[in-house]
Amino acid sequence: MTKTHTTSDDKHVPLEINRPDIIEQVRAAFERYQKAQAEQNLEALDHLFWDSEQTIRFGMRETVWGKSAIRQFRGTRHRPTAAGRIEHLSIATFGDRFGAMTASFRRSDVEAGLGRWTQTWVRFDDGWKIVATHVSPAPDETPTASTPT
Repeated sequence: MTKTHTTSDDKHVPLEINRPDIIEQVRAAFERYQKAQAEQNLEALDHLFWDSEQTIRFGMRETVWGKSAIRQFRGTRHRPTAAGRIEHLSIATFGDRFGAMTASFRRSDVEAGLGRWTQTWVRFDDGWKIVATHVSPAPDETPTASTPT
């Protein structure tokens, strides 16, 4: 799908939404994140986050602002994050440099069991990076969204 958006100088330029090749790039970056998380590969995880103090990570039990604080937080964890089973995954892309991943997942190690997860990805010159992520418990309900991407 192609839409137009207006730039700051009032020019209308095409914005391609949900290009299949860009969706696959974001999906591949997300899969690298999942693998690194499961393996507790801190170097790989660090590489997947934008190198900025504006990077945000809201977790199930913590709020971490800035890449250096995220790096420090990851270094103090003594156990791997329990793997969750993704129940619903959606990836939307806007142009060839911005993507949003949303998911619902189920984990056995948290009281709520069902969680929600959002990652905002931006493609920089050195690859796709997470600029913001948010994980939270969710009511135990069945997603009512349309078919996932």
